[in-house]
Amino acid sequence: MSENKRKKQHDNLECVQVGFANGVAPGFPLTEQEKWNMVDRAEEAYGNFLYALGCDWRNDPNSQDTPRRVAKAYVFDLWKGRYDAMSEITSFPMH
Repeated sequence: MSENKRKKQHDNLECVQVGFANGVAPGFPLTEQEKWNMVDRAEEAYGNFLYALGCDWRNDPNSQDTPRRVAKAYVFDLWKGRYDAMSEITSFPMH
């Protein structure tokens, strides 16, 4: 069986290559400014994607803010773990 060179073991946690979809973003953890810059780039890209699908989102009052909302959702909610350091883990003794 061949070894998967993309996976690495570190302190009993499985890590993948930086930039992979199930890993962290290059430059991790990102600053707030870096995240907002990413939102700006993703907003433009998603707007172009919608245009490619024939959606006139700029003139449709129902979807005018959709590219920005989608970009913000990915950066600050859906993929938050790619950009922010993990918080401290607290454990409590079991009685």
